[in-house]
Amino acid sequence: MGKRFAFEFSLDEKAALFFEKSEERVRQASDNVVEATGMFWSDTAKTIARDDGHIDTGLYVNSIGYKTEFPSKDGVSLVDADGYVIHKKERDGDIVELQVGSSVEYADDLEKKYNIMARALDKTKEEMPKIAKKIIANKLFE
Repeated sequence: MGKRFAFEFSLDEKAALFFEKSEERVRQASDNVVEATGMFWSDTAKTIARDDGHIDTGLYVNSIGYKTEFPSKDGVSLVDADGYVIHKKERDGDIVELQVGSSVEYADDLEKKYNIMARALDKTKEEMPKIAKKIIANKLFE
């Protein structure tokens, strides 16, 4: 016959507050991870598009994921990329999804021809967990 033992305990106020804040910190950390890795992916796609030399205007590059002001080949900076940026973050419970890209009319053609976003993902996917680990540690223990 087994023995049973039971006791009651309570958390002190500081510990209770820590656990109460932890859930919100985890949510914020996951949002921050998604944002940061999305920007890393977007930055890599911008660099690939610019360095490959396929694109002769800055509109496509400046509209990937978030608005930037990279100059075009002729040195003219296009800053009005707002209407073409794809950056849509949604949370469904514990899942956070971020869509990044460009909605310029020729973005699909560029992706089919040069695989810019796919190549950027291939280059960034090994670093993304490292970025996530740093962000989570910073957010949870700030």
